[in-house]
Amino acid sequence: MTARAMESPTWGAASPAPSASCISSSIRAATAAIVAAFSLVATAAALFVGALVSNENQSLAIGISVGLAFAALGGCMVPFEIFPDWLRTVAHITPHAWAIDAFSEVIQRGGGLGQIGLELAVLVLYGGVLLVAASSTLRRAIIGTIRGAATGAGAGSSPSAARSAPPRCGKRCGGSPRPWRARPQPVASSCRPSWGPALF
Repeated sequence: MTARAMESPTWGAASPAPSASCISSSIRAATAAIVAAFSLVATAAALFVGALVSNENQSLAIGISVGLAFAALGGCMVPFEIFPDWLRTVAHITPHAWAIDAFSEVIQRGGGLGQIGLELAVLVLYGGVLLVAASSTLRRAIIGTIRGAATGAGAGSSPSAARSAPPRCGKRCGGSPRPWRARPQPVASSCRPSWGPALF
């Protein structure tokens, strides 16, 4: 029997990799659902951070720092198997941990949508809460910007701004404004404006 096995042309050859047709449609659907749910979370989180900060540098700093911290705690960098039980419980405050659980169920045990329903529900809940918070924060920021612009425009045309403008020499000294084409006339010293340096 050993000789026959050694003479066989397939002895020692690696087993063929499963083809794409071997992957069931339920696994494909489950994978697509996980990606879509986590994309919702990532998009809502980006909108929330963008509504909080005032420039691009702040959004990059906060987004990268928080994203890396959540990824490390959620099991994206270190497998859950080496986590103690208490840390594994704490890790599930992040959406990353729920996505990792869903992918593990699909990849290791061939689970479908029915087996990852809880994980998908939690991810969608994360995305919905972040999206509502981002919309509310962005709305307040836009309203504050519009009100600030309106207040600034109103202050520029207010009577107090008009009173603060320096008067013309002709009105201050009781004279009449000179015509545009009139020949320049010397200005008396008493007609010098009091709000600026002596120019004559």
